[in-house]
Amino acid sequence: MTQAITWSRRVLAPVVVVILVAVVVVNWDDSLSLAPNFGLRMVVAVVVGLGGLLLAGLVWSSVARVKAQDGLAFFGSTLPLRHIPLGGLAQILGLSGLSAAVTAGKRNSFTAAPIFLVVIGGGAAIIATPVLLDSEVAGWIKVVVGGAVLVTLATAVGGARLLNLLPERLRPSDQPDHFVTATLLGVGSALGTALAFAFLFPAGGSTVHVASAFAASWLCGFVFVFTPGGLGVRESVLVLMFPEVDASVVIATALAHRFTTLIAELVIFVIAWRLSSRWTTAAERSG
Repeated sequence: MTQAITWSRRVLAPVVVVILVAVVVVNWDDSLSLAPNFGLRMVVAVVVGLGGLLLAGLVWSSVARVKAQDGLAFFGSTLPLRHIPLGGLAQILGLSGLSAAVTAGKRNSFTAAPIFLVVIGGGAAIIATPVLLDSEVAGWIKVVVGGAVLVTLATAVGGARLLNLLPERLRPSDQPDHFVTATLLGVGSALGTALAFAFLFPAGGSTVHVASAFAASWLCGFVFVFTPGGLGVRESVLVLMFPEVDASVVIATALAHRFTTLIAELVIFVIAWRLSSRWTTAAERSG
């Protein structure tokens, strides 16, 4: 299964990129009809998106039961793995492996991985809930969002009970007892990412409407594992949810948002590199 996903991502990713860029280039005059002061808006999007990524690092700290600075270091150090064919799946594996190696908490780290996925996806689902009340949104998008909301609520309220259903050898030795806290951090992380897009896309309407639509599109890309980072899926859903805006403008804005996210990831990576230097120093002292 993993090989099939990797192969499809290697094939689909460049094809989707070419299609998205072609749509923007062919409709270049319309694509340039972006928001006023777009450069300044991109700077704001980087800052807001940075806040969302920092909160995602704290989500890992919460579910893996590690110190906040260690969680941020683990998360930031593995961000480059998002950009290989396995994408987010590779980052999750990297997070688990790095946390286990540094903290010697293998059971906690590997059990934390699926919890982290649920919490991060759940945060987006909570932000996307307004689309459930929008009669113009496609039914299948509502099914994705609604299902994710139910999973999120079940995890937040009964996460500890769900973990107790696991076999003893798979159960974490130090179970998270604050799933609500992790869920709230996940909501904050998703809100930061969605607001970053809303700053770039005032043509979409109210901030709540744009942020919830983006969260829904992100969630659809999140559950569709055959393209990295929901590439193409996110943009397609956004085009569907904003039929009144030219498709090339929606796609150009979505690509600009991906660029601002990449810059924010680079900042987090530098922060993580500085934090991880403590591990080297500690190892040298103990040696």
